[in-house]
Amino acid sequence: MREINLGVLYLVIIAVETLIVLTYAFSIGEGLTSRQIVGAGFVLVGLAVVSIDG
Repeated sequence: MREINLGVLYLVIIAVETLIVLTYAFSIGEGLTSRQIVGAGFVLVGLAVVSIDG
């Protein structure tokens, strides 16, 4: 991890935490509405745009 850009590492950690929370939510029967799915898509696209080294 010492050779990875800290900004990218931070984004990877956020993504993994999100997947863990979503997996747990689905395992206990919680679902997402279409509005929440679209919002999550915007967040993921935003993370991808921010993480691009330019």
